[in-house]
Amino acid sequence: MSETGSRKAPEREKLIPDEFVWIILLAVVLVVGVFVASNWHHAIHKADPTAFAERSRPLLDGSLPYVDYEFEHLPLAILPMAATAVIESVVDVHYTLIFWAIMSVVLVGVGHLTNKLGDLLGIEDAALRWVLISWALLPLLAFRVDALSLLFTLLALTLAISKRERASAWAMGAAIATKGWPIVLVAV
Repeated sequence: MSETGSRKAPEREKLIPDEFVWIILLAVVLVVGVFVASNWHHAIHKADPTAFAERSRPLLDGSLPYVDYEFEHLPLAILPMAATAVIESVVDVHYTLIFWAIMSVVLVGVGHLTNKLGDLLGIEDAALRWVLISWALLPLLAFRVDALSLLFTLLALTLAISKRERASAWAMGAAIATKGWPIVLVAV
């Protein structure tokens, strides 16, 4: 017992080892990918990526968003859109499938940062909990830029808890410049 009279809780073994969490996350992403590959033309998966394709393809001709053409998103939202357009210009794969692949990698990063943040806060199995809670939304997240903003937000929180305030501020700025909603965390 310490001087304050409290005891440290005994270390518990994780419910599922981290390696299995990553396997589960990758399996969910792959199942979604198989579904998308067979149904990519369906409206729910096509709507945002089709709009993203129209908004990012002018970049390939040297046009600048906000200057040469209207771009309704925040500045960093163009990163996955432009990367998808560039890849699509050199490989014979539909824009929607490339965008899904890029956002799937981002979602794996979200899972990793969720796990890291959970470790820093003493929350066991954080990545597994995230997968179990959000599995139904993963098909939607894989077709929107929200996943990138979430990645930057989790990075900012992880850095802040690790006492790396300047890097955290940059990551939070990137999150806000991708999608505006993380601004609610600035006061925290």
